[in-house]
Order: sequence, then structure tokens, then C-alpha cells
Amino acid sequence: MTNSDDTAPGGNEAPTTEQPTAQAAPPDRTESLMRSSDDRVIEVLHEIGEKDGRVFDNVALYVFEVDPQVPDRFARVRTYDRDRANVEEFWSQYPDVLTADVAGLLAPFLPKEEITSATTTAAAPSGGR
Repeated sequence: MTNSDDTAPGGNEAPTTEQPTAQAAPPDRTESLMRSSDDRVIEVLHEIGEKDGRVFDNVALYVFEVDPQVPDRFARVRTYDRDRANVEEFWSQYPDVLTADVAGLLAPFLPKEEITSATTTAAAPSGGR
């Protein structure tokens, strides 16, 4: 007789010899908690990473505001970092990232009519200042 809920016949727990094994967390990981309403999405994001021996460990709050005219799009995204000075110090080691052409990087993902607008209005992240 097969019992799919791991209960032995008669209602007793089926014996098991398998023990859970602890696994080391990966060196780069992101943990996230999201909540939403009709007009916004809030995400608490824990980012952990390492590059060239430097550790990045940040908790950020992302606020995505829904565009009232186009409800399947976000009109605005704001970010707030737990320790902005630490974030800036980490990224200051990589000036090529800080000077990246954000509009150019995003252009392949935007509809053609938005490329001009994104190119003229894109700016570096403000970090919620």
C-alpha cells in the first residue's frame, strides 16, 4: 500500500533516516520581500555580493509607482539605501559603472517611441536623496 503523505498505516509518522544537510549560502545572493497595492509596489531588497575581494552588503527599499494612464507600467521608481555612504564607497572602486550610458543600455528594452525620451531624460540613480 502506497501512502503519499509520509504517514504509515495507522496514522503514525513513517520513520526516516534522512537528515537535513546544512548548505553554505552562495557568496552572491539577493533576498527580497515585496508588497503591493493598486498604485504601488514596495520591495525590501537585501543585496550581498563580492568583487575583487570587496564585499557589497546593502538593504534597500524600492518604491515602484504605477502609471495611472498605463496601469501595466511604472511611472516612477525610487530607491532608499540603508547605508548610502557604504554603497557609494563600494561603487567608487568601479568608475566605469558610475559613468555607464544608462539610456543606451536600456534602449534595446524600450519601445521605439520611448528611446528618444529615455535618452534625453536618463540620469544616474539618486539613491532616494
